[in-house]
Amino acid sequence: MNRYNLSDQKATSWLNRAEICVSFIQRDIQTREAERVDVADLGCGDEKLERLLASRLSRVSYQGYDIIPQSRRVIALDLNRDELPRHYDFITVLGVSEYIDDLRGFLVKMAGSADRLIISHVISDAGVYDGEALTRLGWRNHLSKDQLLSLLAECGWEVLDSYLEPIEKRTFLVIARSRAG
Repeated sequence: MNRYNLSDQKATSWLNRAEICVSFIQRDIQTREAERVDVADLGCGDEKLERLLASRLSRVSYQGYDIIPQSRRVIALDLNRDELPRHYDFITVLGVSEYIDDLRGFLVKMAGSADRLIISHVISDAGVYDGEALTRLGWRNHLSKDQLLSLLAECGWEVLDSYLEPIEKRTFLVIARSRAG
């Protein structure tokens, strides 16, 4: 269970990441006065985001996708090869962007697949990981905060809000609106 940090998925940091994601969604749908929200959780792991969404939002449709499905409800999807089958209001990408071979291509593709994107990324600004650690983790991407924000803009996303984890200052979350449609 070590590949893709699966052995760590019960850690408090993952729950905190999901909590921030849900707060982004709550604020966004209040601003837009949306009655229903449709979420694709890419790299959903143990589906903790689904449980949080269900406990906080009355009208939410959730679909989990993962390269290694951990339940029958999750659809197998390799983000390096496969396409989403349809358009969503929100796409969440928590703890996954580091593993995507072509992050630029992925973000461009997702701009046509959703109205909103919520992405987390362990940023290089904190200086926590060296090259050896990145290789051991299997990460393909380790961007700075500014690099991630620039990449999102280049790929068709307008940043609406962001959050930097305040203690270690290494996990950065962003909610962005697609400019594709």
